[in-house]
Amino acid sequence: LGPPTPIAYSTYQRDIQLRIAADFIAASRIARHPIQPPGPNPALWLMMLITLAAFFCAAVFLWGHVFATIVLGVVAFHEAGHALAMRLVGYRDVNIFFVPFVGALTVGRDTGASVRQRILVMLAGPVPGLWLSVLALALLHQVEGWRFLQSIAITLLAVNALNLLPLTPLDGGRAVELLTAPESTLRIAI
Repeated sequence: LGPPTPIAYSTYQRDIQLRIAADFIAASRIARHPIQPPGPNPALWLMMLITLAAFFCAAVFLWGHVFATIVLGVVAFHEAGHALAMRLVGYRDVNIFFVPFVGALTVGRDTGASVRQRILVMLAGPVPGLWLSVLALALLHQVEGWRFLQSIAITLLAVNALNLLPLTPLDGGRAVELLTAPESTLRIAI
């Protein structure tokens, strides 16, 4: 075949340089955004436990340990409903964080959920809590003297009914945002 011509040799060198540059860009992209291994992230679990403890301490400061335990249980039940629904519709990296003096939030990476699935996720928190409060109130109607169950039922009802208000950070407000256009007069009125 013979020695390569100068033009073929320069094309060969350029191809090698382009391949090296492409490999370097791919490696730096992976280094900046490493692929997360499957399974739970220990740092996020630790953050969830720390925020849970801070939430509980703030609630004890405000209401005492008995009512703080009830509020923590109700909020955790509410957020667990969101987390379960998020996992069922395909969200990734679902985590719950507690916010002292405010409540909690469930976050996750959306992988292309439809509007209907997002509405399902938003309603999965308050609706089971409302049903549980109705069941607890019906049970209280049958049995007298269960003051502790009365506190649980009223807290379930209050937290979940308030969460359905059409205000933006709450589930009801986020549902209104999904169901209306940004320039909608309904959204502006609410």
